[in-house]
Amino acid sequence: MIETIYIKLLDEDLDVWRPVKAKQCANEFEYQILTEREGNFSNEEEWEFSPGSFVRVEEKVLEGKACKVAVALSAS
Repeated sequence: MIETIYIKLLDEDLDVWRPVKAKQCANEFEYQILTEREGNFSNEEEWEFSPGSFVRVEEKVLEGKACKVAVALSAS
């Protein structure tokens, strides 16, 4: 299943989160990042995790809304 998860942008003065498309793996807390850096995304953004990476997510509240946030690389 493809969903939107959030990846932290590095080298920002504040916490900034980029919504990206990701495919859920067998485990409900593991996803593979599908979105490429194109379209409205700046090539100058430094994402915490690269497109194609397998990541573990946790639910966090961002701007008052519960979201799935990538927190670590996964072994998948």
